[in-house]
Amino acid sequence: MLRLDIEALYTSIPQEESLQAITDLLLSQVRESAAPAKWIMLLAKLALTENFFSFEDQIYLQHHGASMGSTFAPSIACLYVRWFEEGNICANNTFNDDIRLWRRYIDDILVIWHGDETTIELFITWLKERSAPKIRSWGTYLLEAGRKDAVGSQRASDGRSGAALF
Repeated sequence: MLRLDIEALYTSIPQEESLQAITDLLLSQVRESAAPAKWIMLLAKLALTENFFSFEDQIYLQHHGASMGSTFAPSIACLYVRWFEEGNICANNTFNDDIRLWRRYIDDILVIWHGDETTIELFITWLKERSAPKIRSWGTYLLEAGRKDAVGSQRASDGRSGAALF
């Protein structure tokens, strides 16, 4: 099992690629000439690229990523990562046979991995080469037969059972 984390996702997403992700989604969902799609793109570009903030009485324009605290940031970040996954993880790559399960919640990723530790390091390097956000290994846990050090089960005092990831 492998856990990954995308560091500083909101402020790391590339603005142009994020706008391309929105465009691709809109084109797959609505007609290209549809007026709402054009308005959505205009508003998305404004929300993503016109972020000003002040620090020590100076006003700055944020040139990279989405603004922390904006209501738009989680949506565009998730959309960008989905777009990245579809173009890299879901597409044919040399690691497809090793990825048994890939699940993500915002910037935390759980992978059930079939390969060895060397292959994991190659995979992490491959991810970093293709991604704008810095993807780093958050912890590498390989399960061997009979070991329960990464996944454990437990029974509560009321008889309910559950599982936990460590």
